Amino acid sequence: MLPLAHKSTFMAYQTQSPDTDERIERMQFARLRAMPPSERYVRGLVLVDEGLAAMWKGLERRHPNWTRSQLQIEWVRIHYGQDLANRYAESVK
Repeated sequence: MLPLAHKSTFMAYQTQSPDTDERIERMQFARLRAMPPSERYVRGLVLVDEGLAAMWKGLERRHPNWTRSQLQIEWVRIHYGQDLANRYAESVK
């Protein structure tokens, strides 16, 4: 039996970020791939920390008079829905 012919399905490169030039993005990914895993891990942690800090700042800006507990309940509501936010609010009373 002859092997099935492989039909090439070349897809054009599609950027991950529409506001970044393809050449720049390819350079960014090449630098990322060249990093040792430990450095990629640390950079990932920093990125997560910065994202969480920005999220909290946004909540604090939208609700400047709320307590930290109220902000936490709002975070749960946004990400998991009102039902879980209600249950979380009850659990922290």
